[in-house]
Amino acid sequence: MVDARKWTRLAILAGMTAMLAVLLGYGASFTACGHAEGSMLGSFCLRSASLAPAHSPPSRQYQRRSRDRASGLRTPLEQCQASLHDASPADALKTCDQAVKFDPSHAGPYKLRGQAHLLLNHVARARDDFEHSLALDPADPETRADRGQVFARMKDFWRARDDFDQAIRLAPAEARWWNERCWMRVGFGRELAMAVSDCSEAARRDSELAEAFAGRGFAHLKLSLPLAAIGDFDAAIDARNDYALAFFGRGVSKITLRRAHSGQRDLERARRIDPQVDKSFLSLGFKIQRPVRRRNKRGPEAARSQTLF
Repeated sequence: MVDARKWTRLAILAGMTAMLAVLLGYGASFTACGHAEGSMLGSFCLRSASLAPAHSPPSRQYQRRSRDRASGLRTPLEQCQASLHDASPADALKTCDQAVKFDPSHAGPYKLRGQAHLLLNHVARARDDFEHSLALDPADPETRADRGQVFARMKDFWRARDDFDQAIRLAPAEARWWNERCWMRVGFGRELAMAVSDCSEAARRDSELAEAFAGRGFAHLKLSLPLAAIGDFDAAIDARNDYALAFFGRGVSKITLRRAHSGQRDLERARRIDPQVDKSFLSLGFKIQRPVRRRNKRGPEAARSQTLF
């Protein structure tokens, strides 16, 4: 009987330790970041809600906290993760600071704090945290992609591309990295044919990734291929029927093809879903044309019809 109780206690403790190891071995992903959806940061914000595995294992110091888990307490790193998943980066900064102080030898807290800084647009601080995390765990593709987002925000195309290249080399089966490199290229308006290829690869690896279809749609739109863009935006909307930016992109594509009424309906629907969708569209490097009034030879001023998005 004594032996049975002893083995039961050991089994419970082992289970809690394993659960803690899983929690500590995962980095945060995001499903919402305010109105960053259409920016180069948007693909970072739109990562799937499932946790992405980090490479560095939890330290012994964290493993010793299993008894605290049994009493319902959370480690600082778990609190940081929870704040990020609740879309509370300001709260996450406080708990991530505690996590870094608690175990400065573990890459995870630096990565999570960097993600919080990036969401708050603290670009330089985010870069410092990601570089510290990479010094401790250079084989983590997520941190590589995160730093790529930082360089994109700093308008450094080449270093951003290099980090995404490395993330893909480290984890080529992960659709997110192909998708994020695609959006980065679209945001800069460079290597657009390669952007189409990247988003196509992301969609091939994850057929439910709406952002991959939308990214390819915007690449086609910048390549002056609005008909192909409409097909991409249709696929994005099929994957996610409340995707405001995809509706907006489809509306612009239709207007470009002189399907004004149908295009305007898409724009109106996009704005109902997200009143800030115009800003997201502009952040991708597009311009919204307004009607221009010019003098007409036959009379005073007459409105010259132009595309109105």
